[in-house]
Amino acid sequence: MAEVYLIGTIHTDIHGPNRLEKRLHEIKPDIVLVEGNHFIENEGNLYLFFLEQELKKKNINPAFIDVILKESKTMGSTFETPTSKSYALDSGAEFDYLGDFNKGASSAFRMIFEAKKNSEGYAKTTLEQFLQRVEYNRTENQRAIDEAWEEWKSIEGTDEEKTFALNRIEDITKRLGLFGGVGPRDKQMEAKLKSAISANPQSRIASVIGYNHNLNDQNNRTLYRLMSVDSQSSGNNIHRVYLYD
Repeated sequence: MAEVYLIGTIHTDIHGPNRLEKRLHEIKPDIVLVEGNHFIENEGNLYLFFLEQELKKKNINPAFIDVILKESKTMGSTFETPTSKSYALDSGAEFDYLGDFNKGASSAFRMIFEAKKNSEGYAKTTLEQFLQRVEYNRTENQRAIDEAWEEWKSIEGTDEEKTFALNRIEDITKRLGLFGGVGPRDKQMEAKLKSAISANPQSRIASVIGYNHNLNDQNNRTLYRLMSVDSQSSGNNIHRVYLYD
């Protein structure tokens, strides 16, 4: 039987890279699967390319452009893929994506739109104002993340988690739509994970996912619940891990 570890993350947590690296070395998986697909990775590079072109059109100081691109790369990226790839490279483990977010060429048009819109805002600000806003956003974002982890630790594994899961998933669905939140994407991730298990039935497999997909949802919409139900017949061991320490 396979040992499956579902590692729940918050994508923009500044402590995430070190915590994920620590967990992967503790678990020592043979295979690491990460939420998303290669289009997500390419999308970020496309955005930076188009943003640079738009900024140059507006005759923004080259030094300011360099800062904007550097900060945009940091703000727009998540740590799970590079950290997992690094572990796989060092350990000889297999790396792959879970295959949700089926995006393709249409993403380029959205990246052009985002680049044009954001460049207009950057053209109206100074380097000092930009850096102040970046620092404020980074501080406030991490404060919210730390509070979220503290809340989660207080209810993890309790009956209160079930209510939290229902409310949380409903909120995400309203804000992002079914495909952007929890449900259909989890079914896609489940299929990929089961395929990996089928091909490697005696392996240790780590799936790195946003913590919403790791909730104990009684409606069986999350990857955790889908795999937990399956484990009753498959015999695979499902472990939940969260990166709050």
